[in-house]
Amino acid sequence: MVPKKPIAIDISLGHGQAAWVLAHGAEPDEQLLGKLKYLRRRGVPFSPEELGGGRGKGVRYGLHHVVELAVALFLDARGHRLHTTADRIIDSRDDLREDIDQIYRDTPPQAFEADWIFSMGRSKIAFEKTVFFNLSPSGGGGRAVPHNPRDLSTFGIATPQVSGWGPGDAVVPLKHLVIEAVGLSRRAPYIRPGRP
Repeated sequence: MVPKKPIAIDISLGHGQAAWVLAHGAEPDEQLLGKLKYLRRRGVPFSPEELGGGRGKGVRYGLHHVVELAVALFLDARGHRLHTTADRIIDSRDDLREDIDQIYRDTPPQAFEADWIFSMGRSKIAFEKTVFFNLSPSGGGGRAVPHNPRDLSTFGIATPQVSGWGPGDAVVPLKHLVIEAVGLSRRAPYIRPGRP
């Protein structure tokens, strides 16, 4: 099977803008910035080929990069270790990015303007159907799984209720993270390099 060509997504952010998006549209705090620095040293969100340039050459964050970081931060907030999550993201990177592209293609444009995106994490989200990505070693390579949500309590959206997934599994609501990343990225303010 020939891999699908990545789609052109209209997101190109500086580091400060990406941090703003990952802080849900707020000023990022030092703890978040420290986690982003740690993840970058571990290889998330940039592969060695994507870094290129060297010192003084600013990299740009596309949708894949922002969502990889959102996945890591989502799992960190739920007790997963960042170094383990980073390794799993790198191991599943091709599948994860392909699934990000598919979700972007399948999502109607108006979904990226939903009110919950701009509520700084205060609004609950309800999707009739969402897509989860399992980064657990038992996740079968981590492919995205469409799922009808039943419980909206755990992380503001549907919790995975899929046979075989346990509470310790590294399962993320990929559709939610993609929609939020696109919506906030399109509204990210200009942030002068060097801040944050």
